[in-house]
Amino acid sequence: MSGQDIINSQALEPDNSQAPESEPDNSQAPESEPDNSQAPESEPDNSAPMTPHPPSLPSEDQHIPSRLPITDMQDMKIWNEIFPDAMAKLSSETNEPKGLSEAGYTIRDKTDWEGVYSVLDAARNRYQEEGRFKLLRKSRRKFADKVDDVAAASKTVTKFAPVLRVVEVVFDALKTAANVRKEVLESVGVGDLSYIFSKAETFMNIFPEDISVREASIDLTATIIDAIEHAIGFFISNGYKAFKALLIPSHYQSALLQSLTRIKTKSMILDEQATESNMHRQLIGTRRTFANGAQLENVMSEVESINDLVGTRWEEYLTRALDTSLASLREHNANLLGEIASLKHQAKLQAEVDGLRIEIHSLKIEINSLKIENNSLKIENEKLRAENEKLRAEIDKLRAENEKLRAQAPGREREAPGRERE
Repeated sequence: MSGQDIINSQALEPDNSQAPESEPDNSQAPESEPDNSQAPESEPDNSAPMTPHPPSLPSEDQHIPSRLPITDMQDMKIWNEIFPDAMAKLSSETNEPKGLSEAGYTIRDKTDWEGVYSVLDAARNRYQEEGRFKLLRKSRRKFADKVDDVAAASKTVTKFAPVLRVVEVVFDALKTAANVRKEVLESVGVGDLSYIFSKAETFMNIFPEDISVREASIDLTATIIDAIEHAIGFFISNGYKAFKALLIPSHYQSALLQSLTRIKTKSMILDEQATESNMHRQLIGTRRTFANGAQLENVMSEVESINDLVGTRWEEYLTRALDTSLASLREHNANLLGEIASLKHQAKLQAEVDGLRIEIHSLKIEINSLKIENNSLKIENEKLRAENEKLRAEIDKLRAENEKLRAQAPGREREAPGRERE
């Protein structure tokens, strides 16, 4: 089974472990369509025990979600997740090409694909800015006919992930070497690079917890980073060495070609690991299907036993069922009568409570009226007190005048006899 077959089979493979839980489809048998010309199947005898059909397979109109296109996979996040492990593997197994670190173009200290792409793009820009190679660019474009087609195909997906933008720059390195072009296209198959990346992404999504698939993906990623390093070395080579790289395979061209060959090999290993994982998954699914089938047979056996019991003791079963139903209904009726009596009692109590609430409300109104009258009496009392104080003041005034008059009275009494004599 190829890698593409695995991708397609994972999108279309039904989940057999859920078969016992699906609803039975009485309109068809599990393996063949019902023959409407046969009376026992089209018109079942209600007097005989009925055996339900086993669960049917999913019908054709049931929706099975399609596998998403490679370009819709959320910017290939898994590539960034395995990037640190791949860089650690490359650093532990290979030495960095000479001159990269000294020239300031090392990528082994980067933590993601954006960092790698920035260094690779800077190296390409430096190469393109070499003045003495401007006259040779027309020759490079003439020799790069088929590579241009491959690069154009890769650019259709470069906007979706930094790792695929790296492919574009690697193709630019290959386009500068006309004598390597044919060998790369026919022997290595670099036109499949973007497909290799996308397929590896799909495998890691299908088998996210498979250690073998993850390790093979990390190994492939480390090989890709190795090819990027050699592409950077090719770009920053200058002078006569850069001119020579245009004519015959140089050290950088050879190393880049070998890296691309290893990418192809690592991709095949990843395909093999994914195939084995898929076979293991199908084996587990088959075992579960058989186990579910055995459980289904047990259920069907129990159903048949029940049907036999119902067929032989149908009347007795109905009598017991009716007696049980009547007893249940009587009990339910008694409970309803008790609830009705309770509701009536509660209604009576509620009426009494409502009457008391009305009386309380009336008493509150009377109390408020008495409070108003009391306030009025208090006001009148205050007025009377004020008048009383006023009267007391007048009485005191009269008493004072009376005392004054009494004080003047003796002199008047002495004058009175003299007047009488006269």
